[in-house]
Amino acid sequence: LRRERVVTAQLNCHYVQAPCVRNQITGYPTVVWMSDGERRETYEGDRSAQDFVEFALRNRDRDFPELAAAAAAHATAAAALNEEEAQEAAARERAANERAWAEQ
Repeated sequence: LRRERVVTAQLNCHYVQAPCVRNQITGYPTVVWMSDGERRETYEGDRSAQDFVEFALRNRDRDFPELAAAAAAHATAAAALNEEEAQEAAARERAANERAWAEQ
């Protein structure tokens, strides 16, 4: 999630009780989306990594649309770069094959 500009934190409510009491965290583990120091949503989905990521990105996109737009632009640029690299690799392979056939 770091690459997606989502900050995660872990809090042990046995040692640091005030934030847990303030945010009504009574069961463990509890995953909470917070924005600007305010509790926004409690995660209630499956405990898979993919579901956690989707929860985080959905909330990021809602609370920080400018980050969502930047992430989408980055993904588009990365996809274009990957396509360009793939085309260059294919051209190199074709040239190598043509040289190999010419040498036979």
